[in-house]
Amino acid sequence: MIAGGRTVYGLELGVLMLDTAFPRLVGDVGNAGTWPFPVRYRIVPGATSRRVVQQPDDALLDLFIDGARSLERDGVRMITTSCGFLALYQKEVAAAVSVPFLSSSLLQVPHASRLVGPDRKVGILTMSRADLTEAHYEGVGWSSTDYPVAVSSFAPGAAFWETYLVGRETVDPHELETELLELGNDLLARSPEVGALVLECTNFAPFAPVLRQELGVPVFDLSTLVFQTHMAISGADFEGLG
Repeated sequence: MIAGGRTVYGLELGVLMLDTAFPRLVGDVGNAGTWPFPVRYRIVPGATSRRVVQQPDDALLDLFIDGARSLERDGVRMITTSCGFLALYQKEVAAAVSVPFLSSSLLQVPHASRLVGPDRKVGILTMSRADLTEAHYEGVGWSSTDYPVAVSSFAPGAAFWETYLVGRETVDPHELETELLELGNDLLARSPEVGALVLECTNFAPFAPVLRQELGVPVFDLSTLVFQTHMAISGADFEGLG
């Protein structure tokens, strides 16, 4: 016997999307081609990049809880978001649903830190260093006193800033790649004790492969978090491999 109660089945991932119109490359959470399994998207009305990153408020939390509950009713097996700054709401949204909730790639900082050892730092590449605070870290269960980090971000006027924070609707991917490589190289030059990178911004994820290749350190992003969680939920079939 199998149970019903919904209209749609087989949805592995639900994504709470910011209310944006900028381009999203493969590798970005908002590009359905990133995922090898069925995805359900839910746009959170009014949740613009600037509002989420620079002007978070209690009304936003209610909107994201409503969106998460809606995705859960649709039958998704886990839920994530399209902005790492939603780390602020990890505890509240996770408590509001009964499926795993992954607010931000920043959830991986403790794991990355343990992998590289106590004498190394975790580098965080973010869209806006000025707006990334201890409250975001504490939202996902750690602090910079627990796990030392080195943080770097773009200045206003950079292509990443103008596209993903201001909202420019056209961009050259090669320009983005060059900017992000420069940001990563600069961070490692200033902080050679960095042993791994965590990409806070979900829009950085399409360039994680080139960062790994060029910088020579482990790079964690939203996709590494989602794929690990998917493995924990769905597992792997090892039948016939022994």
